Amino acid sequence: SNYLSNQLEGFLGLGTVTIEGDLFDFGKQWGPQLVASRQLTGRTVLTYRTNVGHMNENSIRLEYRLTRRFSLEGETDQAGSAGVDLKYRIRKR
Repeated sequence: SNYLSNQLEGFLGLGTVTIEGDLFDFGKQWGPQLVASRQLTGRTVLTYRTNVGHMNENSIRLEYRLTRRFSLEGETDQAGSAGVDLKYRIRKR
């Protein structure tokens, strides 16, 4: 899956492409997922996620970093469900 991810990144011009989950187990409700993201600006990241084998199950997330610790994240899916979160990051040492 790492080779496939690297090829898709270069071909599509994306920042990262990952395949999460077990590629050989399509029986689970969530199954393997294809996640592609691209850094739009220094503070903005766009992420697309879809369940492999279920092309109608996908979502898009936009993250905007306000400060080093605060960010806004908005996400929507194919059914029109959407939400916006204000996130605060805590770093443990």
